[in-house]
Amino acid sequence: MRCYIGFDLGGSSLKTGIVTEEAEVLAHGKYPVPERFEALLDLLEQLTRKAMAEYGVLGAAISSAGCIDPADGTVHGWMAPSLLYLRGRNFYDLRSRLSIPIRAEKDGVAAALGEYWAGEAKGCENFLTLVLGTGQGGAIFLNGKPYRGSHFFAGDMGYVSPGVGMPGYSQLTAPVPYETRYFEETGRRLSCSGMYEARESDPAAARLWDEFIRNLASFCIQMQFTFDTEKIFIGGGISGWAPFIPLLRVEIGRHMDALQMDFNRPDVRACTGGNDANLLGAVYGLKTAFNI
Repeated sequence: MRCYIGFDLGGSSLKTGIVTEEAEVLAHGKYPVPERFEALLDLLEQLTRKAMAEYGVLGAAISSAGCIDPADGTVHGWMAPSLLYLRGRNFYDLRSRLSIPIRAEKDGVAAALGEYWAGEAKGCENFLTLVLGTGQGGAIFLNGKPYRGSHFFAGDMGYVSPGVGMPGYSQLTAPVPYETRYFEETGRRLSCSGMYEARESDPAAARLWDEFIRNLASFCIQMQFTFDTEKIFIGGGISGWAPFIPLLRVEIGRHMDALQMDFNRPDVRACTGGNDANLLGAVYGLKTAFNI
């Protein structure tokens, strides 16, 4: 059985997984994010050598924050403060240390690749993924391949604002900014799902929930008419809350009915890859790039 090691580098941790050619994750690991790039490379090398000895892994796949050119491994763009040292650095410096293939991928694209390989997007040629959390990230899949754009920012719709002086879509369509606003207004902590459940007795919860779901529905419609996709997959913690996708579908229906549009309605689904989506997608990219 062929195995690979996948790395998922985020702002707070480095997650690892031993992934089989059948998209099964045999083992997981989690480590603190090193404070320097050189220390990160040392850790990646150490963990890869261990996986080579224990599992005979054929390659190492990295999913990381930042906008990455998978052809040359360079990191561009913006990311969490704990990872700003990645800007302008190159993951493929690791290739001189190891004898197996290594490939790096932007985390949003990795999540989409994971969904395409082993999730709900299997068989879809054209789709979007939106990952909702502190902000909004995502990826665009066109004609069976990720579309990265000329500067590797394609899919980062959270940077875009609907108008001059207005917040970006990361503030308008992601749950955490609404949860922060709720705390600032009330002094209480409540998730977006909690706001929905408390809406009958809590005016602040009702108002913020309505604003969140309206903005997200409107955004999905805009993306549908921009890219004309088969499906839009929603990821992030809130996508695991069972009522969320049905509620979003209802709100999309309200918007389109108000616009008198009975065509090209977005088909929104929850991502199924969960916490392993980035690992799986990074490994799929490695497998296909090196044919291993």
